[in-house]
Amino acid sequence: MDARTIIERLRDGGQPNKDELDWFAAGLASGAVTDAQAGAFAMAVCLRGLSEAARVAFTLAMRD
Repeated sequence: MDARTIIERLRDGGQPNKDELDWFAAGLASGAVTDAQAGAFAMAVCLRGLSEAARVAFTLAMRD
């Protein structure tokens, strides 16, 4: 799994699954996801949005 694939899916209007969001949140915490990738993810979310299920999954992943 890599950040670029997740960001591309969001950019293209898709939704990441729970495992991808768990990985992305862990990558933010560990430094595996770069600042630029975090910014691109945030921009994709702002432009395309996340489903309610994805928002909940990402929030829980960030909490854990």
